[in-house]
Amino acid sequence: MFARYIALAITAIGVMTPLLIGQGTSITYLKAGEPRTITVELLDESLTELKYRQGRGERTLSTTDLVDIQYGPGSDSLEQGKAALESQNLDKAVAQFLLASQDTDPPWVAPHALLMQADASLRQGEEGVAVAMAAVDDFIKRFPTHRLLPRAWIIRISLSSSLPETDMAVAEITRLADDDQIAPQWRVEALLAKGNHLLDQEDLTEAAEAFKAAERAAADGERDVGDRVDYIPVLKALGLKARNGTGTCLLSSGDLSAARSFYQQLLQDGAKHAELAIAAQNGLAACDFRDGGRLEEAQLGFAQVYLTGARVPEEHARSMYYLGRCAESLAEAGTDSTGRQKAAAYFDELKHRYPDTRWARLAQEHSP
Repeated sequence: MFARYIALAITAIGVMTPLLIGQGTSITYLKAGEPRTITVELLDESLTELKYRQGRGERTLSTTDLVDIQYGPGSDSLEQGKAALESQNLDKAVAQFLLASQDTDPPWVAPHALLMQADASLRQGEEGVAVAMAAVDDFIKRFPTHRLLPRAWIIRISLSSSLPETDMAVAEITRLADDDQIAPQWRVEALLAKGNHLLDQEDLTEAAEAFKAAERAAADGERDVGDRVDYIPVLKALGLKARNGTGTCLLSSGDLSAARSFYQQLLQDGAKHAELAIAAQNGLAACDFRDGGRLEEAQLGFAQVYLTGARVPEEHARSMYYLGRCAESLAEAGTDSTGRQKAAAYFDELKHRYPDTRWARLAQEHSP
């Protein structure tokens, strides 16, 4: 079982125009509590500030005010790598990102190229793990103060070979969060990555503890965001992932009674919160899937989420995975002669739309 697969959700940027290399990066930040967007030439990203050129002068912006970055065109190698990744030419993507990791124009390209190289390598399957790990370790060594350092550590958690190694990475991210150098959601994401990694290792007790810790960290983050109320929706979504992780642990342990009770409570809690209701529907359908003789009920439950749950990407991805599993099971039972083709279609859609989810990694294991 390939238990170490993770893919980053890197948004593809359009084809490069040579005259615009390094230009056209849009930065949205808060000024006096209001969002403002500027278009600049990005020079550097650190944990504490962005450095950019606007007009003839160089300026800096505190990352505590940052809301979003839409990067301008990068180097030739980076753009070719992104185009190859979009077309699923993974060998070319890995090679181009490796080249881009040495590019210095524009100056922001190299660290991003390393994370994109890790993404493309891991989409190749188990054989890409070593290359991905090397890319992440290179990032941590070369860019120890980069704004995306927490992302590199989170990937490292998913590739870790031991619990102490995982805990060390979580501790590093927690230290950065405690020093207010990074946004509070990174700590939650680190704990979620730890929980999912432990699920893959079938260490359900430790996984459940990690998800509980993630849920607490999300609640603490919501309480402590101060003026950054834009963090709250992100933290709420991560808190839901953490709570759902607890349910997944119950399912994985085979305690269907406890799992049903958990998801029924989640459904009640979701009476006025659509995201909770969608997660509960998926969870109850997963209970049916694991309960012999209730495959059709499970398929119906997942289909409802598939049709109505696109606004909750993690749950939408989960429904696709289990619809594929249901189709496989029906094919094995001889009740649907096209079940395997349907399963392949669901898995392909899942890997294309949500490559950064645990469900896409699991789908990879079931793909022919």
